[in-house]
Amino acid sequence: MRPSISITTSGSYVVEGGEADSQGWERIQSTIYKTVHEFPGGIEAVAKLMDIPKGTLSHKVNPHNTTHHLTLEESIKLQKVTRNVALLHDYNAELGHSAVPCVRRPDVLTPYESLTNLAAEFANTMKALADPIHR
Repeated sequence: MRPSISITTSGSYVVEGGEADSQGWERIQSTIYKTVHEFPGGIEAVAKLMDIPKGTLSHKVNPHNTTHHLTLEESIKLQKVTRNVALLHDYNAELGHSAVPCVRRPDVLTPYESLTNLAAEFANTMKALADPIHR
């Protein structure tokens, strides 16, 4: 049997039982505005956390402003400092994707833990081999 590959558009997928969202830039701008203004302390607190002037941030999150917008780096920083990933979900919905938080599986070791365990096992094996020779 020969394998087959099909390439489809984002509209071919469903998100939570419906079509991929396509409300576009307006929804994304609205989410940016809400993320900043609904954060405890409002725009002043977010501007301080992002280390940018309040006025600059105010212009960038204003949905009616056509000249100043958040950069990709700033939008990521916004989500990190506010711990609000609604914007990420809007990006994904616009592209017909979804985001799932990564959770570390407790049964899978990190590379550091794996190397540490390997080194300890190697040391135990060498000791087990050396002990009879030493005696």
